[in-house]
Amino acid sequence: MNIKNIAEKINEKASSYRMGNFQDIRAETRESRKYTSKIFAKKSIFEKDGYAYHCGGRTEIQYNIGFEINNLLRYGLAFSLERSHTLPNVSDLYPQIFRLNYLIREHSNLLSGYKMIVYAHNKGRDESFVHEIQSSLIHDYKFIFLGKMMAIPNIDYDKILLTFDDMLSIYRYVVTDTTHKLTNVKHSSQSNQFKFEKTSVKLPSKRSYDYTREQICIDIDVRHSIIQEKLVNVLINEYGNDNVSLEHPLFGNRKVDVVVNDNKKIYFYEVKTAPAARYCIREAMGQILEYGFWHGKKHADKLFIVGTEKLDKDTRLYLDYINNEFNIPLEYFKVDI
Repeated sequence: MNIKNIAEKINEKASSYRMGNFQDIRAETRESRKYTSKIFAKKSIFEKDGYAYHCGGRTEIQYNIGFEINNLLRYGLAFSLERSHTLPNVSDLYPQIFRLNYLIREHSNLLSGYKMIVYAHNKGRDESFVHEIQSSLIHDYKFIFLGKMMAIPNIDYDKILLTFDDMLSIYRYVVTDTTHKLTNVKHSSQSNQFKFEKTSVKLPSKRSYDYTREQICIDIDVRHSIIQEKLVNVLINEYGNDNVSLEHPLFGNRKVDVVVNDNKKIYFYEVKTAPAARYCIREAMGQILEYGFWHGKKHADKLFIVGTEKLDKDTRLYLDYINNEFNIPLEYFKVDI
């Protein structure tokens, strides 16, 4: 049995599953042309090397099957990080890797039951649980896989296709292109009324130009720090250094990412790294409302959720409705990094 036979059998049986319409789903999600109705096409099956990926998968997270050690077949999703004529710049995959990292951190339940296999240059193969892809190692990696494995003599094609169906939500999310410490701020834990204290903003010693492109594109924590830095600089230019506070203490152990004092009007800014404005708002909503109205008092005149993606039409309508219906001073603030 070779990889071509396996790929063709998966294509044959796919019509009974959602994966039977995968190329239509891909064309719709990617807003691209559909070249075939098959998952695996002749040009994406490499019989000699023992692997195959979905047609069109070279420049995105790909459905992948391949032979592994101990006479096993892998099946799932993967990134191929080797340059080719189709993918001359591996960095084109960084936004998708970032979205996968976000999914791993925030929605790990979608990836439960899967393994991660990494092939690195000069370091061989490593198999582990699913974890975030570290930017510091991205140049060492040539192939990253997450999925399952089964014994080759007893291939269950229905099980493979059911797993592929289950991973469709991951695929669609990853490929969809969606358009630290400040001190000297005094705070009394006895008071339940927010009080802004004028301070000089002290940004983290490591600045945006100290990070690699890989870190900026992939690492969630790095992106948060850079967004914070860019936001603070924008706000200082508008309101002045003494009116901008980074990680301002709030009630208990809480801290607001950035606070502005605009002629005694207080603005709270909460930074999120999600790959769409909608997801930033979803993550920050409860948090920033608690900051703004804890103890049944109004602590801020405006609440800003900060992200790097554009505010799309539907999300704008959602925010407008919330503001008009519930009279909540909530806005979205886009920062370029």
